[in-house]
Amino acid sequence: MFFEGAQQSVTSLDREVPSPGSYRLVISNRFSVLTGKTVRGEVARQVDRMIPQPAKKALAKAESALTQTVAAVRQSAVDTARQAGSMASTAQSAVEQQASAVMDQAKDFVKRVGESVGNIVESGTSGDAKK
Repeated sequence: MFFEGAQQSVTSLDREVPSPGSYRLVISNRFSVLTGKTVRGEVARQVDRMIPQPAKKALAKAESALTQTVAAVRQSAVDTARQAGSMASTAQSAVEQQASAVMDQAKDFVKRVGESVGNIVESGTSGDAKK
């Protein structure tokens, strides 16, 4: 027996059972046979004490493996992000170099076109002077 109390209109019962098994809660109404009673209860199960030791060890091992896996995945994600950042930086540098080379070619082309136009203008004005 876990609890036996005197005649009460309200009581709380907070006990732990010592081991797994079947238990019964018996409430007596012998002091107030003519009036009804309301019984409210809440049962909380604590299964940790009931888990066999080998199962606890297996559970701890699985939890440890899961923790290690999560850490490895996080590290892999960090490494991948670093690598992606490095690749983006390399790509940006390559694009900047190509853009610079294209700009240099464009400037050279504009210079040659200007020289050609200048030569044409000069040759046209030389011919006008001979007339």
